[in-house]
Amino acid sequence: MTYNSLSQDTEIKLINRLSPFLANKTFVDIGAEKGVFAQTMLELGMNGVLFEPMPKHLPVLQKLVSKYEGATLYNCAVTDIDTKQLFNVATDANGQELDYYHSLQKAEAPGIFSHSKSFEVECRSLQSLAVRSEIPSGLGVLKTDTEGNDLNVLRGLGAIRPEMVICEYFAGGLYNGWAEGVPESIIEYMRGLGYLTFLATKRIGNFEFIGIGTTLYQEKQWGNLFFFREDFYEKAKSVIAELLLSYEEALSGKFNQIQDELEAKEKIIQMLTEICAERLDLINVLDAEVQRLRKI
Repeated sequence: MTYNSLSQDTEIKLINRLSPFLANKTFVDIGAEKGVFAQTMLELGMNGVLFEPMPKHLPVLQKLVSKYEGATLYNCAVTDIDTKQLFNVATDANGQELDYYHSLQKAEAPGIFSHSKSFEVECRSLQSLAVRSEIPSGLGVLKTDTEGNDLNVLRGLGAIRPEMVICEYFAGGLYNGWAEGVPESIIEYMRGLGYLTFLATKRIGNFEFIGIGTTLYQEKQWGNLFFFREDFYEKAKSVIAELLLSYEEALSGKFNQIQDELEAKEKIIQMLTEICAERLDLINVLDAEVQRLRKI
């Protein structure tokens, strides 16, 4: 998902605030795209493994990992099993390849892009990667942003239980054909793995909300789910509470601003209504005078 046009500053802030509580300073970034999240974690002193199947992103990511001794890049996709699959390339209405929205899951006529091209990619599961020591089994952060395939990534965890799992979701009505990115399904699966506490960032239009344990999602909402292993949550819960309070205060401030704007607009409407009423009274007076003059 594009970082510039669909800003995820909140997620970056959460990672920065929560990273000091990690026992394992390691991460896996699946769907690294241009490396925004990976760079954040690398700058925090963490070691990480990046996965990105899209060839056009590789030069940027190779440049990024070359700066950090503890960074490794794999040019493959991640899903629930080791296999080969078609990787769908997103293009605009003119057939131009986009930077984002590429996925193992083909979207059905979503409108803002099309999956009109594809190529075969190697796919790995997290369990397989851990067995072969290609990723650490004791993992601090798992971040997955696979444009609708995150649930399949999680199905491949095997015995791995990261301290914190971050995955993107899309509520119904936003993109068609990305059922593996529906929040309710992801939450239910993660609960089955023992992740009972989670945060959700929610975006719809220009509004952003963050809540803990939220299970109600509106049409066309999107954001990220932050799942916490219980031992990690116990260490970080005071900071999480502070973050929730700060975002609630910010949201309250925005609502107050909207209310002030509505009240200001209402005053203008009332003023215009009064002016129109005065003009109408004047027109009625003039009309009455014209009628009187015609009778003379």
